[in-house]
Amino acid sequence: MQWYFYITLTWIAVGCVTGIVSVILTKRAWARLLIVVMVTAAIGLSFVAPFKLLGQAKPATWAWLEQGQDEAIVLGVEMIEGEGIYLMLSYEYEPHLFKFPWDPKLAEELQEAMKQAQEQGRRVVMRDPFSDASPTSPISDLIDDLLGNENSSSSGGEVGSEDAGSGDSQEGDGSGSSGEGESQPGRFYPEAPRPSPPKEEQGGGIIFPR
Repeated sequence: MQWYFYITLTWIAVGCVTGIVSVILTKRAWARLLIVVMVTAAIGLSFVAPFKLLGQAKPATWAWLEQGQDEAIVLGVEMIEGEGIYLMLSYEYEPHLFKFPWDPKLAEELQEAMKQAQEQGRRVVMRDPFSDASPTSPISDLIDDLLGNENSSSSGGEVGSEDAGSGDSQEGDGSGSSGEGESQPGRFYPEAPRPSPPKEEQGGGIIFPR
């Protein structure tokens, strides 16, 4: 997360330079005082906001810069029905906390993958964790929060997805062809077993497992 602090320091530097230039170009004393107060408040918030935001789960739909991530290891899970699925994902050798929209099918798939991974003594892997992310998600979420449509939109999305899924299954049954939905892999699956290291013989030779 060092890049985030570099961006914060850059933002503070730009704010300071902007404040100094504004004070120099402004002739009225009250305007200069107002600029100094606003720049000071912006700098203070720049120090407080990162520490506050780093302790919160980032919405997965906002992670559009991480869309190139093919898979991530699930380190922790917390599911709150009707609110969201909180996952601590490990990729690029660092853990990251994200909040995914509540989806009963996704929660059921995650529980099944966790059960299989526990039986096999492995970890759970998530495929394409940020495939649904979009740069416009923060703006749409802000509008939903202001209008109070967060719950209705999420519930409507779930109903729509279920209706779409049922429609696809009916079309597949009517046509008689093999359903593409059944062949699609799930987003959660147990981690592949790691290759065992070669064993050394007493005579100095090495036996490689077949």
